[in-house]
Amino acid sequence: MSTHSASAAVGEVLRQPDDLLKLSAYRAKLLKEKAALDAKLASGVKAQLDATRDALLKLQNARATVGMIREEMMLVEKLKSGEESGEAFDKITRVSWTREWLLRSDRVVAADVRPGRVQIGSSFMAPQNIRFPRRQ
Repeated sequence: MSTHSASAAVGEVLRQPDDLLKLSAYRAKLLKEKAALDAKLASGVKAQLDATRDALLKLQNARATVGMIREEMMLVEKLKSGEESGEAFDKITRVSWTREWLLRSDRVVAADVRPGRVQIGSSFMAPQNIRFPRRQ
């Protein structure tokens, strides 16, 4: 099929005997168009390869980060599994929850302090898994 279209294109160019003189100019024009298309294609391929390389580098960095996080989490689990460390983590959890509760309370009070306007929702409820020590 491409032979037919090529021969048809040559037939269009060479209708008269004088057109043979224009053949070198036509060839130069086609070579120039081919060079432009080749440059455009090479540029597109380079851009795609650069984008792929950047994405792969980002994936490698993310994989390394995930590996580091996994190692850190395993270390935390080891520390938490110890008897003494378990109490320390419970204290940290209680302090963290208390801080969060105070920050939320402060935001609510700062938003509107008029009576009847402050609404304390279920977000201010203490989580069920936190154990508060009993005072002796």
